[in-house]
Amino acid sequence: MEAKNAKGVPDLVINKVSLRELEFSRLWTQDSIIFKNQPLKDLMEKVGKTYGMKVIFENKKLMDAKFTGAFASKNLKINELLHALKASYPFEYEIRDSVILLR
Repeated sequence: MEAKNAKGVPDLVINKVSLRELEFSRLWTQDSIIFKNQPLKDLMEKVGKTYGMKVIFENKKLMDAKFTGAFASKNLKINELLHALKASYPFEYEIRDSVILLR
């Protein structure tokens, strides 16, 4: 539903939202990492910022692998997050100090 002002520009737009989208929105406000069909390169950029780590792709093909999901970053250790991602797309990783190496 949409109401337009005198210039024909919408003042108010109401869109139908699925329960899944609503849950993603709720998680977003709780300092979570949310991603939808996102390349691993972009996802790991968020992960690196969230955990204060640098990410290095030793296997450049991994950068374009796409993922969809959400993680509650406050409660999840970096090893748990990487292990969960690895379950849906095979890759190896190593953590050295504050660096994540993806192979």
